[in-house]
Order: sequence, then structure tokens, then C-alpha cells
Amino acid sequence: MKLLIIGHHIVVKAYQELWVAAATQFPDNQIEIVYPEVYEQAGLVKAEALDPERVPVHPLKAPFGRAGRQHLHFYLGLDRALDRIKPDYVYALEESNSLVTVQIARACAKRKIPYCFWTSLNEVRIYKEMYGRLNIRHSLYHWCQQYIFKTCAGAPVGHPGGN
Repeated sequence: MKLLIIGHHIVVKAYQELWVAAATQFPDNQIEIVYPEVYEQAGLVKAEALDPERVPVHPLKAPFGRAGRQHLHFYLGLDRALDRIKPDYVYALEESNSLVTVQIARACAKRKIPYCFWTSLNEVRIYKEMYGRLNIRHSLYHWCQQYIFKTCAGAPVGHPGGN
């Protein structure tokens, strides 16, 4: 099986360690990573592969990545990368209320690739109460979340109490 991991925070080498360890433990599976070339993650970070022989990486341009806008960035060339990599499954390490997750979901749907998303939102969020009806985030986050919930194969979730 070929698993493709897509996530903005994987530009940080420490976040790649899990996938290198998984590739080591399960050598019959292929794991590859897509992340932004540059991303604002506790300072401006330029993407760098931890172990590209074991876990190939595919850095893509990500508008808004320099500003650290995790909900608003997107990938230029994602469709071409999916066509080139040909994954069997995609793990979007992005929240359900993000435009980038919708981009990943739509790209996967075109290719009939199942995907899941990551979340740390262990609570119901009512965006109209958080932002009010006139704030664009109210509608945008709600729409993104509804689309992702309808199209994903699943999502790993944490304990409802937090940690």
C-alpha cells in the first residue's frame, strides 16, 4: 500500500519522525509526504527531508504558508503530485475546517482515492456563536467541515476530555 501524508507542519523534521519510524516498522508499505516548501511554524521554516530515501518528500508551493495561515493555505501543483505519486490512501494532517483539507478532498475524489483527516477539535464548534453571522469564518469553516465530514473515509480522534 502507498500512503501519502499531506500536512503543513511536517516541514519541521521532528514531525517527520513518526512517518520515518512507521516506514521502518512496516517496510512493505510505502509512505511519502507532501508539505509546503516554506511555512510559518514557530518561525519561518524551509522544508527539509529527514530521511528521503525511506520516506520521499514532495515540497509544493503553498500560498499563505509564509503567513502561517493553517486554515487558508493551499497547494499549487497538488493534482500533478497526486497523479505522479499515485497513492492508495491519503492522510490529510489538516483540520476539517480548513480550505486546504477541502482542496485535498476534492483532488482525492477526482481520483477515487480514499482519505482521512486529522483533528484536535475534540468538541462541537458552533461557528456562528464564535464569530457571528457577518464574519466570513462562520460560513467558511462550517462549509469546509460539512464537506469534509461527508466525503472522508474517517478521522482519528482524541479523547473527548482533551488529552
